Amino acid sequence: MAHRQSLVAQLRVQGYSIRDITQALEAQKEVNPATGQPWGQATIARDAALLLADWKRDAARDTDSHQAQHLADLRAVRKAAWRTGELGAILRALKQESELLGLNAPHKVAPTTPAGDQPWQPDTTGATDAFLHEVATLLAQFGGAGTDEALPGSPAQSVPALLPDAETGRVSPPPAP
Repeated sequence: MAHRQSLVAQLRVQGYSIRDITQALEAQKEVNPATGQPWGQATIARDAALLLADWKRDAARDTDSHQAQHLADLRAVRKAAWRTGELGAILRALKQESELLGLNAPHKVAPTTPAGDQPWQPDTTGATDAFLHEVATLLAQFGGAGTDEALPGSPAQSVPALLPDAETGRVSPPPAP
């Protein structure tokens, strides 16, 4: 079994499909010793699934180990920098450590045009009042809320806000335009 799985692993990393592996093992006269018959695709598929699970587990362990080692290295650098009074090195180590641990708040990114030189503006040329009313109605049906602020250049000036009823808290669609 270990020999077969080793062969499956070698072929799988080379990009062989389950069918290709089955055929390659048969061509190499690798057979089930209990039956003398070639290994079936179901057996090879199970081997491949087990190998993939092992590889994923190893990758996660390797990533965790690598991250732990990197964190230990950064802390050693920081300790050495404190002893020598290198404020810049201390700050760089702290920054890298916080990035490694995911402690930083997400960066805000403003959308721009593909060239990156202008702010992105939505294209509202095809948005009619009827279409916007339909969208507002759908939002109301699914618990969403609209706004009375139309997009710049939009014909949606006449679409009222979707506000919850003061008594029930339910949002109802705006009246038809």
